[in-house]
Amino acid sequence: MIIGQDERRLFHRMAIESTVKIILNEQEYQGICKDLSSTGMSVRLTDNIVQHGDKIEIKLGEEGSRFPPFSANATVVRMSEHDDHYMAALELTAVT
Repeated sequence: MIIGQDERRLFHRMAIESTVKIILNEQEYQGICKDLSSTGMSVRLTDNIVQHGDKIEIKLGEEGSRFPPFSANATVVRMSEHDDHYMAALELTAVT
């Protein structure tokens, strides 16, 4: 039996579409959280504001969101450029 990469994950991803605040060097930016797991998240960005290795703070589910408030520290582990946006893969390092 061959197991695909997604099936080998220890923690399943939850597909969500919610605004997320990204704090880098005391500056706040906004993105869209596309999916979330217990160890990471992917975020859609309109600008290339973070780089591989950046340590950031994230805030999800604030005012008016359908999700409960969630804050965490994260490290950018991958960035990819697309036609009209960027995708950041984040590893959660501490939930606050």
